[in-house]
Amino acid sequence: MQVPIGNIPGELVRELRRRKWLSFLIFMTVSFVVLGVGLLWPQKYTSSLTIFVDSFSNSSTIPSNPPVIFFTRSSNILLNSF
Repeated sequence: MQVPIGNIPGELVRELRRRKWLSFLIFMTVSFVVLGVGLLWPQKYTSSLTIFVDSFSNSSTIPSNPPVIFFTRSSNILLNSF
């Protein structure tokens, strides 16, 4: 049986009402699985810092080979909440 596109939301609601306990059980199972994964997943944060230092003045002309200092630092933080 083909259902017109405009009737699909109503049919979906009707099917969910017919199988409300199965829908509820699936919803709760997925919710608890996501909650469990979120609690057990390691809390790891990564930060990065990049600083560019040059010797330009506030003039509109840029030298052809400007001196540039490039500094990069990265850090990883692993938090244990237990």
